[in-house]
Amino acid sequence: MSTPLEESHFHSSEEAPSRCCICDGKVISFSPFANASTVIHCQNCHTESIRPLPTPAQLDDYYANYVATKTSEEQLQFLISLSIKALRFYLQKTALSEVSPPQIRFLEIGFGNGAGLFAGAKLGWQSYGIDLDPVCVANAKVFANKHSLEAQCLHGEVASLVNLETPFDLVKASQVLEHVLNPVEFLSAIARAQPTGGYLIIESPNNQAAFWRLKNRVRQRFDRANYYNSLKLQEHLWGYTRKGLPLLLEKAGYRTLFVRDYAAGNAIFEPQSVLWYATLRSGIRAAWKHRALQPLLYPSVRAFDALASRLLHQGTGLAALCQKVEA
Repeated sequence: MSTPLEESHFHSSEEAPSRCCICDGKVISFSPFANASTVIHCQNCHTESIRPLPTPAQLDDYYANYVATKTSEEQLQFLISLSIKALRFYLQKTALSEVSPPQIRFLEIGFGNGAGLFAGAKLGWQSYGIDLDPVCVANAKVFANKHSLEAQCLHGEVASLVNLETPFDLVKASQVLEHVLNPVEFLSAIARAQPTGGYLIIESPNNQAAFWRLKNRVRQRFDRANYYNSLKLQEHLWGYTRKGLPLLLEKAGYRTLFVRDYAAGNAIFEPQSVLWYATLRSGIRAAWKHRALQPLLYPSVRAFDALASRLLHQGTGLAALCQKVEA
């Protein structure tokens, strides 16, 4: 999946801030990486970010060589079926559940393989998607044409949405917000493309997940030194929390209706992860069949994460539904 890039107030040549850009809390910094990068941590909302942030040009170079996860047509059809259930889940929590489907204008940002975009089309909505990756856009257009799906697949940045002159009733940005340089500007650009009362779905990693604390201890051994909590050098630039995410959304003009954690393999909040994290039962069968322990790795992560979410509310994902308020 390609991610929209926005201009940032903090680039490589600038010093790390002393106050949090989300809640104005005091920021401390430390160095968990092997290179010169540091992490800034807000002592109030506990949001974290990598410093120095890369420049837009540096990110362009990085993502020019980025290989997106390939999805077969069979897998995509499966993900579309899961995404339909996910969108219905969110819809029932909004006033849009009373609106005729053809009147709902839906946008997915960073649509990747297009599962959410096509799910909106199958629900009878006016379905749009925007992505920076021209390959994703081209593939989505081919799939839409092949299956006669009414979906607009657009190439561009979020800042260009206002040029469409289409006020979107429901916008979804899943696993995107952690990648952008300036989250306030990114969310504000979405808000400008929505009417007052419009809904926004945000899904991102949870920086306070129990699994990260475990992973931090063994990341060197498993060649994951470029990770810390939910952060990842060059990719996951921001780590959000249940406290910080609603404050960030408020700065962009939204009120949060709900925010919660979720575990890997959750079909509602991150359908794609169902393909990546098999159930523990499937892992045990595969381990027995191949007489190896490796097939148990991802199923074990899913099982651990599910327990952490259920017992501690510290799963690896965050999901939020919010609504644009009157300026």
